[in-house]
Amino acid sequence: MKSFFAVLFAFLCTVFLHAQRSKIDRLDSLISKSISDTARIKLVLQKISLLDNIDSAISLGRVVIGEARKINYREGEAEARQKLGSKYSIKGDYRLAAENLAVAKNLYESLKDSFGLNYVFSTYGMMYGMQSKYDSSTRYFEAAIGIAER
Repeated sequence: MKSFFAVLFAFLCTVFLHAQRSKIDRLDSLISKSISDTARIKLVLQKISLLDNIDSAISLGRVVIGEARKINYREGEAEARQKLGSKYSIKGDYRLAAENLAVAKNLYESLKDSFGLNYVFSTYGMMYGMQSKYDSSTRYFEAAIGIAER
């Protein structure tokens, strides 16, 4: 019976990884064909979310921030910083996670983008939860829920 579950687990992992690789390949194709900088940045941001390799995702996020700044695409920079906050949290670099989330929060507030703020607060909640700082984690998740309810 154990071997059946082991085989089933291996099969499901293979299917999941193939599907994710397929999505990344499609995004890469769309990225190479995109004609506007903002469209390309939006696609790269989707790719960052799918990448399993944290270091690759962080490296790509840094590139996106530079490109977004170059064209003054503040929404793109804010989303890239939020995603970097998440990836740095997963990596365990909470200082860089907090720095990127603070910049994302300021950008989203200046843009009056409550949807983006919701993601930032959720990421803060995750980051603090990973550090076992549950009071802070709860406070940020409650803030995110409040925004989502509005």
